[in-house]
Amino acid sequence: MLTLLSPLTALLRLRRPSQALVEQVAGPHVQSPETQSTCLCNPTVSDSNPSKRNSDEFWTPLKEFPFSSQGQCILFLYKLTKELFVCKFIKFPMDESGNFIVPDEVATLVRHLGKHDRIIDMVRVDYYRDEQLGPSLTLLMEYCDGGDLFDAMRKRRRKFGGRFPKTFLVHVFVQLAEALAYIHHGLKKDDRTGAYSRESDSEWQPVVHCDLKPENVFLRTVPGQIYPDIVLGDFGLAALETDCPERGFAGTNGYMPPEFSEDPDAGNTTMSDVWMLGAVIHFLGTGKYAQDGVHRLSPATYDYALDMCMQCCLRRRPQDRPTAETLVRCMLPALMSTLPVLHSATPAPQSGWVGKMARFFGGCGKRMRAT
Repeated sequence: MLTLLSPLTALLRLRRPSQALVEQVAGPHVQSPETQSTCLCNPTVSDSNPSKRNSDEFWTPLKEFPFSSQGQCILFLYKLTKELFVCKFIKFPMDESGNFIVPDEVATLVRHLGKHDRIIDMVRVDYYRDEQLGPSLTLLMEYCDGGDLFDAMRKRRRKFGGRFPKTFLVHVFVQLAEALAYIHHGLKKDDRTGAYSRESDSEWQPVVHCDLKPENVFLRTVPGQIYPDIVLGDFGLAALETDCPERGFAGTNGYMPPEFSEDPDAGNTTMSDVWMLGAVIHFLGTGKYAQDGVHRLSPATYDYALDMCMQCCLRRRPQDRPTAETLVRCMLPALMSTLPVLHSATPAPQSGWVGKMARFFGGCGKRMRAT
């Protein structure tokens, strides 16, 4: 039994939260139920969750991830459906006046963002009260069986040597740009027409991720696809763009846009996210941090179009960078038109570099599922 589960399952005492607390997390449209545990969004799995004392009836812990400042994460098997989920345990922080502060990840994914193929899926959020920890949340999220992009890069170096091929970098670039186009502008892609549009005419509130890096990009393997889906996760630092100027830079060293070195008090913006997107491609293609100096992609491995898109994102002045909407509507379609079809219902070829990459990513998924 994992060490974290023993005190949780033994000491947990669930109590009904106040309506004010429920509204603070999920909005005024959510009512506080009469049950002891409170599901604050998407009660699609079951009325049980890993934080309950009888969790062993439905849940089996498989793996404990390294503890972070934002909470403890554990991989669970849901016995009823044999599905895997990641559960994050977060203590409710409080301000000096004793009021609860809703974690940014919950506020962003529950209040402002809906379901999207390029965004980590928040399956449900449950409130509970622990006698030792106090008010806490469990965040039940999808499990991406391919691991994260940084881990995939290290595994590929060990197995094949060298860097990812151009087609994979374009794949990452396009799908991360789609993720940013959604959180920045509310744009979703119509799979039938390939056009990007907003589902609602209401004014979209731009969300800034603030911490785009390979470790926060996850791989979701899909049968019949050569490459896995790219999924943007870990919204622990995310916020509405209107709230960012109040707190200075939020992010990770190595992926800090140049405007923060010139003005340490500057806040994150959608344009800083775009720079981080370019920095991710830069790191995957060169092995170097763009923060330490921007390099061109090797013309022997990557073509001019991919390098141009990356360089546009890495422009020094934020106002000179393309928006995520400009990327998906204008720049990336032309880049994608030069590539072979990567999403196919037919089995991937088992020879050549395509077969190697298909077997590599498929193997990542099998190894993670067996963990």
